[in-house]
Amino acid sequence: MNDTIKQNKLEENIQRFIHCNEKTRELTLESETDLIKQAGNISLPQLQIVLTVGAHEPCTMSDLAKILRLSQANITQLVTRLVDKKYLKRSPSREDRRVTYVVLLAKGKKVIELHDKHVQAFAMKWFDVMTDEEQEIMLSAWERVIKQNMASLHPQG
Repeated sequence: MNDTIKQNKLEENIQRFIHCNEKTRELTLESETDLIKQAGNISLPQLQIVLTVGAHEPCTMSDLAKILRLSQANITQLVTRLVDKKYLKRSPSREDRRVTYVVLLAKGKKVIELHDKHVQAFAMKWFDVMTDEEQEIMLSAWERVIKQNMASLHPQG
């Protein structure tokens, strides 16, 4: 394959990727909107906080800000609302009074359970239209891309 044909194929694949990425975001947003309706009185940014705490519990307010790439002020505001709604609890560190941990309460754990069920249903919709071999190829490629990009985000130093 000559360089021009390779370049054209790459550009075509990038356009296909952009289209698939847009459609995946639409599908994900639709799924998360359904989850939010089931979870009750919670916004999409608040859902992201609950999911992050669930994945990294216990985590500090600073951890949340770093992971979600939000300001400390935004995190404080979102966490305060979730504490008021009884999804999360603040827990001061015993070793360092300046550090506050955020942990899930029962309502937060329920959101995690609902989210896990939604992700499983979402994955089933994808896998239902693929053969076992296609699933393996997609997941292997996805894992390789994630591994490579995570390494560039967090270089060993």
